[in-house]
Parts: sequence; structure tokens; C-alpha cells
Amino acid sequence: MYQAGIYCRISIEEQNKEGEYSNSIHSQIQMARDYIAENKDIAEKKVYVDDGASGSNFERTEFRRMLADIELGVINMVIFKDVSRLGREHIDTNYYLGKYFPEKQIRIVSILDNYDSAVGTYDEMLEIKTLLNDMYLRDTSRKIKTTIQTKRSMGEYTPKQPPLWICEK
Repeated sequence: MYQAGIYCRISIEEQNKEGEYSNSIHSQIQMARDYIAENKDIAEKKVYVDDGASGSNFERTEFRRMLADIELGVINMVIFKDVSRLGREHIDTNYYLGKYFPEKQIRIVSILDNYDSAVGTYDEMLEIKTLLNDMYLRDTSRKIKTTIQTKRSMGEYTPKQPPLWICEK
């Protein structure tokens, strides 16, 4: 019997998009629970939710809690919507998918990627998806930098941090 951890992540940028129900935490959890319901050898053990966390690094509170539970033997399976929920940074995401999880004998299911480590091995197609996720991350970062540079060249004030407003009572 697999003891599954459901891992969900949504970034601050995604939180602010209206009509993005498919990326919502609720939607990600429901997808995983539907998957579990279809597979009688899987039991939901824990849900890990990094709400408002960037996929550009793995210093996320709930991701770290999930790794600790893996080390303690609490879970032996991780389910997520797609590999971009795990992370958008190519090298580290591939480390977890191709090395860490297999070494710890953790079954991985990426629902929308149709990937189940119990059925197949980590392959080139999934690695390409992580590369595309990394390119998306870098493209978004580049767009933000370009927008700031354009505003500055037009004489607009672009502070590094939003202004702090102090209100007196």
C-alpha cells in the first residue's frame, strides 16, 4: 500500500490571475484525490501546500516538510498536478525526479504529464518539460526586467521595493 503525499504549489503571480481555477490549490488537491480514488493501492497520508511560493527554488516550507516526511518514512509516494508544480528550475527539478526520489524509492505521479514512476522510468520527455518550465521562468523574469528598464528610460520612478506609507493615528 502506498502512503501518498499530495504536493501543491501556486506562485504569487498565479494567485493574482483571475479565472485560473485549474492552477488553484483546491483544484490540484482534487485532481490528486481523484487519482487516489481510482487506485485502490494508494492511501492519502498528507497534503503539502506551498501557497504563494516561487518554483524557482526548493527552499519552500512545505516542500521541505515533505522531504522530511520522506526521510522519516511517513510517505512513500508523491502526487502532483504536473512537474511545474514541483519546480520550474530545470537542474534541481531533474535532480529530484531523476535521482533523489528514485534513490529513496519514492513513487512519483505527475498527473497531467501522464508520468508514474511505478510504470516507467524518468525519460527524456519529462526532462524536456522541466527545461520548458525553466525557460518559462527565465522568460517571465526577462519580461519583468525589460518592463522596468523601459519605464526607467521613459523617466518613470521604479523603486526596488514598493513605497512604505506610514499613517498617523
